[in-house]
Amino acid sequence: MASHTYRRSYRGTRRRPIYFCGFLVILLLAVGFFLFRQTRDKTRWNTYQNDELGVALEWPETFAATDLTEQEQAANIVFRITREEPSALFSLRFESGLGPLKLAGGTVFDALVEAINRRYPDRFPDYKKEK
Repeated sequence: MASHTYRRSYRGTRRRPIYFCGFLVILLLAVGFFLFRQTRDKTRWNTYQNDELGVALEWPETFAATDLTEQEQAANIVFRITREEPSALFSLRFESGLGPLKLAGGTVFDALVEAINRRYPDRFPDYKKEK
C-alpha cells in the first residue's frame, strides 16, 4: 500500500516541469510580443487645421497633402490628401446649405438627399431625381 501512495506523488512531481516549461514559453512569447510592439517603427502624423471652419484633422505621414485646383475650390473642397501605394484619396468638403436639423424627424441622410436634389440640377444639367 505504501508503494501505491509513492506512485501518486511521483506522478504529480513529473508533471511540474512540463507545466513550468509551458508557463515559461507563454511568458517568453508575451515579453517578445511586447518588445516587438515597442521597437516597431511608429507612424508619424501630420495635422490640418482650419480655424474658419473649426476643423482639425490628423492624417498619417504616408499620405501627402496636395494643392487644390480652382475647380475643386469652387466645389467647396478645403483639403485633400493622396497616397500612391495602395492608391487612396481623401478629401474634405464644406457643404453650406444643410442648416440645423430639426430634432423631430430630421436626419442627416434626409438633409443630404434634399440638398443634393436641390443643388445638383444646377451643377449637373443631366441629373434626374430618383424616386
